[in-house]
Amino acid sequence: MLRSSLAILAFFAFSSSAMTCDLTSTNWKNITFINSPEANLHSFLTYSAKNPKSLALLMSDSSITDTDKQTLKNAIAQYQNYTKQRYFHPLFNEGELALLTEWFGMHEPLIDADVNPLSQSYFATIGLYKEHFWQAHCQQNKLWQTKLQNKLTRYGDGIDAKLSELFLGELVSATKHRVFAHARPFTRQGAFTSARNFVTHTNSLQPNYRDWYALELLFHELSHVPFFNNERLKNSIEQTFVDYGIAEHARIWHPILFYTVGEVTRQAIANEHPDYLPYANKKNLYQGRWDYLTELERYWLPYINGQVSFDEALDNLAKAIKQRA
Repeated sequence: MLRSSLAILAFFAFSSSAMTCDLTSTNWKNITFINSPEANLHSFLTYSAKNPKSLALLMSDSSITDTDKQTLKNAIAQYQNYTKQRYFHPLFNEGELALLTEWFGMHEPLIDADVNPLSQSYFATIGLYKEHFWQAHCQQNKLWQTKLQNKLTRYGDGIDAKLSELFLGELVSATKHRVFAHARPFTRQGAFTSARNFVTHTNSLQPNYRDWYALELLFHELSHVPFFNNERLKNSIEQTFVDYGIAEHARIWHPILFYTVGEVTRQAIANEHPDYLPYANKKNLYQGRWDYLTELERYWLPYINGQVSFDEALDNLAKAIKQRA
């Protein structure tokens, strides 16, 4: 009975006349870009729950009825049951919210999703979301997607080929890697990727994830897959640092990823954008536990430029970090 009622709710929400934005998926190589109101709502509720004070802006909209406002508040309260922890993640935490995020990533029919208080609150909200918010979010997603695909047309093949070479295997190895664009206000979080399911969720509303950074950070997210699924790549880094007795630095794989993708992107677009500063440099990420920029520039850049082998660069990098430790 409960599943039947949920299916009826889904039918009326999905047939809303407010859905006029172009939802056609587009492709580049094995990547499918998806602009989905269903997935966007889940992201919207998740991050609204993390910053509920920002909802005051929404509640001031006189076109939203008091009943709809209360429905929205109830849904966000339900989502807050799963977003309270300090190091919350929408996919890599346990519980119904992470399972629902994974469900959206698989792009499965929502009427088959598990029925629980979280999914019920989601379905209660989808009609009003499409009526009041989705059009603006959809247009933002399409703008982000169009600009990114224009850059992929010019530079994507070269960046993809170079990163595949540097990361010891085909960058996009799955038959299909889905990229969901989410216009989700009230958050500075950018993107995350499931290397198991070959799915990326990215924030089209985050300024640091637009324009040229959209290009770099798409390839950054795609590069998470080989760093988890390519045994030689991930094991070589860890084993080298273990062999040098500095296993605590083995998680340098993420700064290596940032630096490599940023530098490859910078080199690829240098003629058109000679002043491009890679994302990690712009955000000053190479500090504290990530204080590796000096070593990366001296010992990893030669590998990117084809002057030394992967194993030699990794050995030189570990040796330099060992010496300073």
